[in-house]
Amino acid sequence: MMRTKMSPKILLLLLLSAFPQQTDGFGSNMANHRGRLRPVQQHRSTVWDRTLSTTKMLLVSEEDVLEAVEQAEMLWAQALEARKTANALSDRAEEEAEAAAGTAKEAENIFQNQTTPVSMEQLVQVDKAAKSNLDATSMVNRAVKASEEADRLEQLAEEALRKSEEQLEQHLKDFPDSPLAQED
Repeated sequence: MMRTKMSPKILLLLLLSAFPQQTDGFGSNMANHRGRLRPVQQHRSTVWDRTLSTTKMLLVSEEDVLEAVEQAEMLWAQALEARKTANALSDRAEEEAEAAAGTAKEAENIFQNQTTPVSMEQLVQVDKAAKSNLDATSMVNRAVKASEEADRLEQLAEEALRKSEEQLEQHLKDFPDSPLAQED
């Protein structure tokens, strides 16, 4: 079993939790006369309460801190990849939207010049403009969803980072001589 050096406050808490306070079951202390416990009389019966009260102390180990930091780093890496994907989709959506705007302008010009009948070739061009517009809209929607996912992952990563900092702070309180302590 590994021994660790504990602060005096922690040792005091451990000692106090080892000697529970004697009660009569109703919260009042038992009378103490020269080191002997006397039972508290209740109506016609004597009540002895020998239940032990325990206090759980959860110390934050170095391993806990390192695990929390690794979790935060993993989430930040995922958030970064999601943000890169969202940015790439956004750039692609912008390009497709510009191309769709150009084909839509050409299609609009076809119908503005109504001196001649509309040919099959012109209808195909209008259809191409409509499909290009739908593709651009679809790409914008994908970019928005990817951006929302990146935002969600960044929020999770930020929370994980905050928790790892809290765990490090608690670890340094629990183990002041820890190798994780920074020397200024």
